Amino acid sequence: MPDSVNGELTATQADLSERSAEPSKPDVQNYLGKAIVAIFLFPPTALIAVWFAAKVNELMAAGDYDGALAASGKVRTLSKVSLIIAPIWILAAILIPIILARM
Repeated sequence: MPDSVNGELTATQADLSERSAEPSKPDVQNYLGKAIVAIFLFPPTALIAVWFAAKVNELMAAGDYDGALAASGKVRTLSKVSLIIAPIWILAAILIPIILARM
């Protein structure tokens, strides 16, 4: 049985036609792999990045494209910060004891 009454679209059909007319937004990358690798290098910022990576998928499922895009950007930034801080941290951990031993 059709959902139309006297040739008019019902609310359900109108909603479906509006949704299909909207361009679909591409999936947002969550950078979870990069965040997990960063955990082994500098955990403080990497753990926050993992949390935001989980939020990306949650926000996309809820239809919040802009929120998912913002969370994805935070993951990418925090992962890069972890990858930059890690070598500095490791170098400091090696050099500080050597310098202190020579004093």
